[in-house]
Amino acid sequence: MREIFCIEGKLIDEILDRRKRKRKTSQPAFSFSGIIKEFLVFANKFVAPSRSGTIYIDDPETRAYDENGNPDYDKMKLIFTACFGDKAECLVGRSISANKGIVGHVYRTGESLLVNDVTNNPFFDPVYSRELGLISDSILAVPIILDNKTMGVLQLINKKGKGAYSKRDLELVKYFCKHYIVNNIVRAIEFRKDSLTGLYTQKYFESRLEDKLDYLKTKKKKGYLYFIDLDSFKEVNDIFGHRTGSRAIVLVAHFLGSYIFDRYGREGLVARYGGDEYEAFIPKIEQKEATELAKGICAGIAQLEMDVVGRHGEKINALKNVTASIGIASISNKFTTLDEYIKLADRAMYRAKMTRNSICLVHNDEYVVIAP
Repeated sequence: MREIFCIEGKLIDEILDRRKRKRKTSQPAFSFSGIIKEFLVFANKFVAPSRSGTIYIDDPETRAYDENGNPDYDKMKLIFTACFGDKAECLVGRSISANKGIVGHVYRTGESLLVNDVTNNPFFDPVYSRELGLISDSILAVPIILDNKTMGVLQLINKKGKGAYSKRDLELVKYFCKHYIVNNIVRAIEFRKDSLTGLYTQKYFESRLEDKLDYLKTKKKKGYLYFIDLDSFKEVNDIFGHRTGSRAIVLVAHFLGSYIFDRYGREGLVARYGGDEYEAFIPKIEQKEATELAKGICAGIAQLEMDVVGRHGEKINALKNVTASIGIASISNKFTTLDEYIKLADRAMYRAKMTRNSICLVHNDEYVVIAP
């Protein structure tokens, strides 16, 4: 088996993590890059041995739509996520248009394609193939579909040995693609997501945070960790019940996710820490922006509404008295472990909570309380 080249594992995580969790699980941790590599090995060794192969994953940051709400494939890109064979080392990490070639056709239609004579195939783009440095005689391409949406394509090129790819090869690849790679990706995504809110779990958030801290410190970049706690949330549970409380936790989580991801995309991390507490981390921003973001979070949570029916049939906003206290810790502080860094943000949050609906920033080991 020829060597498989794969983009950096955390980038795969970031690309795939935008898929939503469908059901609960208690599976152990999974590596997306490991799943993808193993599948390429299996497909090539046991299903349809080939000269080269690639798994493409669509890049969510290039996803675009026209004025009618239809995908704008001219703007969308597919990333060479894992490759083996000719030019593999040079191709991994590159991207191609979702509107070109056989791979683009399979991605757009969600239909598999078996081509044993590329010269007579209307979707084959010889110019594009030459630009990539690939020589293709026969191609087998299968969509990778998750949550009824095509998220990528598996392509095998030039079957080894005598003969061309068969319909049996195609069906085998389709079967194992669906029952191995997709199922394992779903399990890996579910492990990373909180079962109630869909945000990152504390454990996964902190593993990602540790990687980001290592990078930022090496590059001497800034970053800010947020510890967010809801004020008066106990009243929601006591007055309206825990089911309403759970709905409120989800509502706040959706607000935090959209508020942060809309501004920072993949750079931002957001997690549910537990109960009515949340964590967030934003790298590469200045202190003023960090505090303004916290003010925006406080204001947004204070404005959230969730109507419930009172004893006399009247509508009541269950979140009327719910606000947020936020502790922020910059990476300028003195700490040697991730746990120490998290404790800094936690302590800052408790100082903010003393005055309720406030923000406390710990920077260079000094705590400053800021009104939202």
